[in-house]
Amino acid sequence: MATQLKASTAGTVWQIHVQADEQVSAGQVLVVLESMKMEVPQEAPCDGTVKIVHVESGALVDEDEILLEIDAD
Repeated sequence: MATQLKASTAGTVWQIHVQADEQVSAGQVLVVLESMKMEVPQEAPCDGTVKIVHVESGALVDEDEILLEIDAD
């Protein structure tokens, strides 16, 4: 079952540091949101492989919106 990385706040997707099929480690910054002129890093909740990225740079996201999914190791 995939683990979902959800936006911790509403904002704009500023940077995406990973793509599908990429290995990630717990705590690794995967996406950076910009909210109220602040950078808000979104970290991997677990080790695994990125299954799918649901957002693209410049997209507006709401709090708790799914950013990507990770297949846990």
